[in-house]
Amino acid sequence: FYGIAVVGAVMIFVASVVPFEHLNDTISAGVLVCYSMTAWSLVLLRLRSPTGFEAPPMLKGVKLGVAMGCFNIFSFATAVGAVHLWPHTRAGQAFTVVCAVASVAVCTIIRFSCPERETFGENGNCSTASTRNDLELHFQTPLVPWLPCGAIFLNYYLISQLEMMGIVLLLAYLGVAMVYYAGYGSRHSVLRKQERISRSRIRYGLVSVGNNRHGENNDEEDTDGILMRTLD
Repeated sequence: FYGIAVVGAVMIFVASVVPFEHLNDTISAGVLVCYSMTAWSLVLLRLRSPTGFEAPPMLKGVKLGVAMGCFNIFSFATAVGAVHLWPHTRAGQAFTVVCAVASVAVCTIIRFSCPERETFGENGNCSTASTRNDLELHFQTPLVPWLPCGAIFLNYYLISQLEMMGIVLLLAYLGVAMVYYAGYGSRHSVLRKQERISRSRIRYGLVSVGNNRHGENNDEEDTDGILMRTLD
């Protein structure tokens, strides 16, 4: 109830102070950003950062998440520059070309430095990874990362068709959302809690309370559950 009330109050306030023309543009752009995030997630789930000798010497140390973040920034700048800056000044044209070259370069680096994951979504002990048999039953997007990155750029190009006010409102909305989700995620991340539990178990020398020697379930609470509630 409280979540619905807070969100409803915020929406009423925004609808009251922001002209509908700009609000409509922001909503449409937000949908396109969601599509871009889907394509971004596909790359992160299909590929991984290189380790050891998997990448060429010049590309060692490449982080997939950082590289995709740079690609999003450069491709968005390319799209905005092509629509709003290119027709007016040579400086805008130069800016657009530089950002476009940087976008292609980052995508190329990802292609030749980041190997494909053995299983879709696999990440250490992450339990959401698909099995190899499961992968054989589903469609797999070809030409990764070229096709997802192309989709991201096209979405940003459509967003750049908006007026600058709509783009500014979109960036402000995304900034607020990123700060909120970063704060919420750092507090409620399951993997981070598991890591903290592991460190706590090592620090205090704790062991899980499992089944007793007769194979019956112990009535005492599991140690991990106790630590989880303590960390909360």
